[in-house]
Amino acid sequence: MGHLIFGLVLTFISLSEVTCGRAPAPSVHVPYQKSCEDFCVTSSVVTIDQIKGIYYMVKMIPHFFLENVSCTYLNVSRELVDGGKYFEAVSVVDGNKRRNFGFLNITDNLIDISYTDLNLPLSGQIISFNADIIAVVYCHDCGFYRKEDAGVYVNIFSNLLHIDYEDLKPIRKALQDCGIPFNALQKVDQHHCRSRKC
Repeated sequence: MGHLIFGLVLTFISLSEVTCGRAPAPSVHVPYQKSCEDFCVTSSVVTIDQIKGIYYMVKMIPHFFLENVSCTYLNVSRELVDGGKYFEAVSVVDGNKRRNFGFLNITDNLIDISYTDLNLPLSGQIISFNADIIAVVYCHDCGFYRKEDAGVYVNIFSNLLHIDYEDLKPIRKALQDCGIPFNALQKVDQHHCRSRKC
């Protein structure tokens, strides 16, 4: 995927969790013999300068290692490194706070993300973007490698802690155009983030 790893999927996982056998069956699949780019075409235009500050994860079709997650956000710094930016990923998983660091690079609409602690990449495709909201689709089954008939996972990030129906309209349409039902997405609880407990 040009490998846009806006995996912002926060790698709050231990290596023991990275086993596909433990993963529940994904609810949405990439059609057979199609890449994620074929499956979900994007007209978004994203530059590295547009990605900065705090982005809260507000909705998702989660990877198996992001079940029971809340209070999740990314802090993308303005400091450039080899054309990219550093980020800090913070989340609460099963009641435990997790923090990871990494860096991301953007080429056209494709984003590469690497986590420095575990040196783990994720791949995704930005399908909808504006100043406030980023929607990322991941087309891989086990989280770290590709496979035919792979599962599809989605993360929606917003620099607004609370977004309304109108804000989500472009995202809904983009997902529907890709064959991804919006009602398959789960809401990410951000209640404790507002009170700074996270």
